[in-house]
Amino acid sequence: MKQIINPRQKAARRWHYLLPCVVLLFVTSNIFAQNRLAITAQSPETSATSLYKFEFNCPVRLSGNGVIVVAFPVGFDLRGVTIAASSTILGGMNLKIKGQEVWVFRSGRGTDVLVGQKTDLFLSAVKNAHVAGAERVSLAVYGENKIALARFSQKIPSENASVKTLTGDVIVTATQ
Repeated sequence: MKQIINPRQKAARRWHYLLPCVVLLFVTSNIFAQNRLAITAQSPETSATSLYKFEFNCPVRLSGNGVIVVAFPVGFDLRGVTIAASSTILGGMNLKIKGQEVWVFRSGRGTDVLVGQKTDLFLSAVKNAHVAGAERVSLAVYGENKIALARFSQKIPSENASVKTLTGDVIVTATQ
């Protein structure tokens, strides 16, 4: 026996199927919109020594023993980088330069940075490359087990840019 469906029932059934899709689209767009890396160079001119500020919403939990690694392109001189600071990561940090990478180790004394928490990191005395180009910096968040949990990649602001801050996307590579 064939069931008779009136137009109101048809419309209700359409929404029954469409509503979960709309909700999923809204939720995923909000999640990905929050995962951005903004880089601000105080002095973006070539060969200048600059303070760099990295801002992002942490896409994964960063424990008190976690590590953040910032990789600069060849041509940037990192020998002068002696200070890593943050207004949002509590508990102290130590840093180590390994080639073109700045490794920032959390001291273990601070609280965890939670997923989605607005986070910043300042690196002092980065000497910009001698030639301006389309260089990209990457920032990786590592867990206690030294596995990369998330990676950001973003073009570095140049002296020719109309703004000193650029924003890029994050790629979450693993979860903890």
